[in-house]
Amino acid sequence: MKLTPDMKWLLSNLIDKTTGKPLAGGLVSDLVTWNGFKVGIIGLAEEEWITTLGSCDTTQLEYKDFVSEGRRLAIELKKQGAEFVFAITHMRLPNDEKLAREVDEIDVILGGHDHFYDSKIVNGKPLLKSGVDFNFLTTLKITVQEGSKPTFDIEKIEINTSIPEDPEMAKTVEEVSASMEAQMKKIIIESDVTLNTKSEHIRQEESLVGNLTADALRSMYSTDIAIVNAGSIRSDGVYNPGDFSMKDLMSIFPFEDVCVSVKMTGKQLWATLENGVSHLPAQEGRFPCIAGFSFTFDSTKPSGHRVVSVTFKNEPVKDDQIFTCAAKLYMVEGHDGYETLVECRPLIIDEENGQMLSTVLLNYFRELNIVRAITATEDQLRVIRVLHRLRKEKGKNLGRICPVLENRIVDVSKAK
Repeated sequence: MKLTPDMKWLLSNLIDKTTGKPLAGGLVSDLVTWNGFKVGIIGLAEEEWITTLGSCDTTQLEYKDFVSEGRRLAIELKKQGAEFVFAITHMRLPNDEKLAREVDEIDVILGGHDHFYDSKIVNGKPLLKSGVDFNFLTTLKITVQEGSKPTFDIEKIEINTSIPEDPEMAKTVEEVSASMEAQMKKIIIESDVTLNTKSEHIRQEESLVGNLTADALRSMYSTDIAIVNAGSIRSDGVYNPGDFSMKDLMSIFPFEDVCVSVKMTGKQLWATLENGVSHLPAQEGRFPCIAGFSFTFDSTKPSGHRVVSVTFKNEPVKDDQIFTCAAKLYMVEGHDGYETLVECRPLIIDEENGQMLSTVLLNYFRELNIVRAITATEDQLRVIRVLHRLRKEKGKNLGRICPVLENRIVDVSKAK
């Protein structure tokens, strides 16, 4: 997206207490004319999203309920002459559906936040989610006839090579790509498995890429355990066995996520895991990827009471047991609902001495390459079963990764 002076963005229900205005200068609402119709636009976020904000002090934010604020603003816009009110949202599907059911004054909902595609009519209004990474677009055609309710035609468009490139954007991509191409093409490791980073996979269950991520962090930080929120893993794609490049690594881990380590009790670990599974079946980024221990939970139980057991070295974890734990600073600061980790102080490795998560993975791969001809440690074999062997084809001498599923995270309600 290329920013222009007339570009607007809206955030109607999250107020910065220091300014009394929407966070980061967003508009409360807007009224535009489109094809002869006056269209009101509002932007709504769910309260749960606030916990993911790592770049601002959330205590200085005032949240307004998206249903009541959405209704108030829609009524106000229609008094100003709006014939349609569009809500652009950053909410999970259940909250979008709630907005559609409870606010008759809103006519169309354009939803984000979720990484999957969905389109439906709820309470007589279109609710559209166009997925992630520009894989899809949605066209909405509204037909208005005097004396009749408007009708809606929804079309899903897959973005593929059949669509001509935009010349201006293609030039920009070419310029940026040229400066990074050589470094991004570099093969940094070989993979024996398919790594699936799609959100419906990594944010609901144990995954190969989640295990690999947590294993690397635990190994490089030399801690008892490691916990990484699945929201750290991006790209929403599938990486087949074979060459794994720097581009692949940076696509999966694009954020500058500094990792730290702390000491925590068994009781704090239990509470941390309760948060991690609290929002299922919603595909929340807080879902945990873990290493060094295992746990079971029951997703049919109420949030906060879902964890059934936590096991470390084949023994049940005790409340007063002490662990060293590697995690992202983002989590240890309490984001994504991980308030319990705020209590885990002082830091063993702090943000000044920590590494970015992508760097942790890169250094882990480099370590595997260095010791590729040496027998792997017992810990490496148990956790990730890395196969160290020389790779000479194509002039490469690379180690190999082969993460496995080990029942580290089990939903007992689905195992029955």
